[in-house]
Amino acid sequence: GDHRDLHLSLRRQRQMCIRDRLLDASNKAEIILRGMRYAIVYQDIDTLRKCVTDLRNCILDMNEIVEEEFGKE
Repeated sequence: GDHRDLHLSLRRQRQMCIRDRLLDASNKAEIILRGMRYAIVYQDIDTLRKCVTDLRNCILDMNEIVEEEFGKE
């Protein structure tokens, strides 16, 4: 009935939200990796350090989303 449809709809919205958050984070990681490759090629150590920090934070964010939604391993 209606109750089950609402439940399914909310669940689907939640799954899409999780997917979107993880996709955003992975897109961000891709951009950071591009910056890292540039920094390595041109031996730009300051940019490389910043990229390493940004990538670490990005991975921590992704891990938080995964643990929040699916629990810890």
